[in-house]
Amino acid sequence: MADQVQPTQQVAEQPTQQVQNQEKSKMAESTKFKVIAKGGVNVRKAPDKKAEIVKVLKLNEEVDVQDDKAKWIKVTDGYILNETYILKKV
Repeated sequence: MADQVQPTQQVAEQPTQQVQNQEKSKMAESTKFKVIAKGGVNVRKAPDKKAEIVKVLKLNEEVDVQDDKAKWIKVTDGYILNETYILKKV
């Protein structure tokens, strides 16, 4: 009888683990945006106007945005100043 109880417990735990993995995956997802600033946009090493420019994105270039809830947008290569005329969701 003890052998029958263990598989039942394992089956109950598996869906919970799957849900946790799905939630982690959602948090790690990024969203595609396109550069709409005619002069392009600077990607900086840190969220600071004085930080080193690590890349310049050109007009219509796509970028993965990881977080856009603050003054600075977190992208794969660094940070972009969060201004409405810079990026558009694809």
